[in-house]
Amino acid sequence: VMQGRGAAVGVLRDVAARRLLVRARRGRCRSPVTMLVRLNGRVLVRRVLRFARWQTVGARMRTTGGDHEVGISVGGHSRGCRPELRVDRVELRAAPRAVAVGSALRWSEISADRYRTTFLREFDSLTPENEMKMDVIRPRESKFSFSTADQMVDFAQRTGKAVRGHALVFGAQLPGWLTGRAWTRATLLRTMREHVAAMVSHFRGRVAEWDVVNEPLAPDGTLARNIWAIHIGPAYVEEALSAAHDADPRAKLFINETGAERSDAKFEGLLALAADLRARGVPLHGIGLQNHVDLDLFPSRAALAGRMRRIEALGLEVQVTEMDVSTTSRPGPLEARLARQAEVYAESASACNEVPACTRFSVWGVGDRHTWIGTEQRPLLFDTDYAAKPALDAVRSAFAPR
Repeated sequence: VMQGRGAAVGVLRDVAARRLLVRARRGRCRSPVTMLVRLNGRVLVRRVLRFARWQTVGARMRTTGGDHEVGISVGGHSRGCRPELRVDRVELRAAPRAVAVGSALRWSEISADRYRTTFLREFDSLTPENEMKMDVIRPRESKFSFSTADQMVDFAQRTGKAVRGHALVFGAQLPGWLTGRAWTRATLLRTMREHVAAMVSHFRGRVAEWDVVNEPLAPDGTLARNIWAIHIGPAYVEEALSAAHDADPRAKLFINETGAERSDAKFEGLLALAADLRARGVPLHGIGLQNHVDLDLFPSRAALAGRMRRIEALGLEVQVTEMDVSTTSRPGPLEARLARQAEVYAESASACNEVPACTRFSVWGVGDRHTWIGTEQRPLLFDTDYAAKPALDAVRSAFAPR
């Protein structure tokens, strides 16, 4: 896999690895040397090589899909000393799910044991619920407050979770210094591009996917009249995507929209926007369908899969990015409403599993205790005590190997 004298590097692509076996020896060095094994820059193993003969060193790791950089180096030796190493094999777990299942995460709750344990056990990726939005991360024009977001990304890297960056350019949750000023097109465009570039550059190599433009459309499928569209015009979408791509050419860039999974007008507007951007070579890699629904208003499996296939036909990925299912839209016993909720989740999860371009299925919170629409809505996969609800089995069943 990798071999050399003193250093090696390689990339694991779209595999679930559990253990790396390295053979190394001090070689002709007169004194012991130190070998380091790193995964995505984090040291997994530090081993002193005391002998000239080959030694086998195992490094436990946990990776899901995506790219993971493995680096091995031997240091602490004198000039002219040539330690040797080679990788025997990478042990793989069962092939990862074609669809990763993720959750929005609130960093303020991560110290709660059941919240943290449930997230780590059940989900493959995290989306910061608010911690990367502009009003939080840039409270003043001259100040980026990266501390909390950095902690979240570091936590994800330590625990083998992917991160969906959310959301770089959004018409809501904006700081007062931005909304309270009279802007010219040129100055706001420059400010927006600088913001996108600063964010993506800061997390380059650590955040693989970004919701670059969040909720750009009005209910009728035309461009919403937010601050960006009013002052910059329709080109703000293209400019934001281009700025993100310039800052990290390897990151996958998404437009994330609400309601397009159900509204014909909004979906057609979204599809037309994506098709135009693709035709003009603008860097766009995927579409996020948020999927905030209830027990009566939700897309069927067939309808959602059909929309996903139309996105797929543009050469784009598609993800369910923020799913929750409110249970208060109809009366009746809670048990019956939770059973109906499971059916709604199953429809969307099955659609995602059916369409190869659907690469991630994310819910908008770990459990009902912490949800943006209120605990009484009971919209998520776990209840307020983090007990599994019928919806969890429905999602698991949808993604189970056939």
